[in-house]
Amino acid sequence: MKNKAKYLKVASSIKAQIQQLKLEVKDKKSREYDPGVANFVKALVSTKNVEFLNASAISQQKRILKYFQEISQRLTVGEARAKLGVMHLPARILNLRRMGYKIDLFWFKERDSLGIYHRNGVYLYRGFEGGEPHE
Repeated sequence: MKNKAKYLKVASSIKAQIQQLKLEVKDKKSREYDPGVANFVKALVSTKNVEFLNASAISQQKRILKYFQEISQRLTVGEARAKLGVMHLPARILNLRRMGYKIDLFWFKERDSLGIYHRNGVYLYRGFEGGEPHE
């Protein structure tokens, strides 16, 4: 009987620890959730413009511009891959710059999960040279 009581106490403690871990994970996920980006991606997926959703360079440039204009004026390579499906952001930015869009690049160092520093760039959108672009 004594062993059963001890077992139940340990099992209860383990269940409480597991529940606490679940709450911590849920809290972390909720802090990472960005409703603005989620709504933007939802709108992209629900759009009937199939051309906008393909992997062509022009389609990717449209998604980048829409992101810059509606969500944020800053974008990193990692964000472009994860949120917009753009695999080579520097090439798309170069094309946009040639079209007259003003996009600056700033470098920063960031540590990864192993503690190793990496040089990362963030692109900052500053509009279109000479007013509004023509489509």
